[in-house]
Amino acid sequence: MSSKDLYFHSHSIEWWARFNKLADVQIYPWRAFDVKHQKMLFPNNAFGRSMLSVLFYLEETFPIFFYRNFQYPMIVLTKNNDET
Repeated sequence: MSSKDLYFHSHSIEWWARFNKLADVQIYPWRAFDVKHQKMLFPNNAFGRSMLSVLFYLEETFPIFFYRNFQYPMIVLTKNNDET
């Protein structure tokens, strides 16, 4: 498979609301930065590990801010139970 065969399209956070009637839509921050940026920003030592710990804490504490303003939101769709 060549890179030309891969299809990717990024949808906005708001786009996922269309599934609200079919599923419980939850959005979480997965990671704020991609690997390239993390390597540039966080040193590979104890200080860098501490910085990442703070970042992970902030992601968990302020999830809406992080999934709206940083990279890699995680979208979780849980199908609604139809009891008709």
